[in-house]
Amino acid sequence: MMQTRLKLDLARLTLDAAARQIISAAKAEAVIVARDVEQTSRARAPELTGELEASHRTQIATDNGDRLTVAVSAGPAINQVTGEDYSIPMHEGLPPTGRPYNLGPVSSAKNAGPPHQGEGVGWKFLERALQDCGPALARRIAAAIRRITP
Repeated sequence: MMQTRLKLDLARLTLDAAARQIISAAKAEAVIVARDVEQTSRARAPELTGELEASHRTQIATDNGDRLTVAVSAGPAINQVTGEDYSIPMHEGLPPTGRPYNLGPVSSAKNAGPPHQGEGVGWKFLERALQDCGPALARRIAAAIRRITP
């Protein structure tokens, strides 16, 4: 299984009621962004049986008051013939499963860009999703805070 994590550390804030409300809004937005990373990665994951796409998960790994870690993972996805997890070889483009490969008909049908890059289906699907969705985290947290502060 591979995993990427978003960490939010607000330990240095003095916690009054307003600060707690801000932390709560920031944490909620971090979870929403993590779910966006999951959905984006699903859309970019190669698909044959649907198992790799379905193996994606978002979960809160730690929530210690002012610190939050949200994990987005993909895998395991088990090859029914060999019994091996193919999620990492497909993500990393490793032989024998991951490279070289051309997109099959199901992957090609859902492909939204050049294969294996940008919005396309293929290698590094989870990593590319984080690269695309992650930078918006600070902007989205700021917007969430603006919505709750006078």
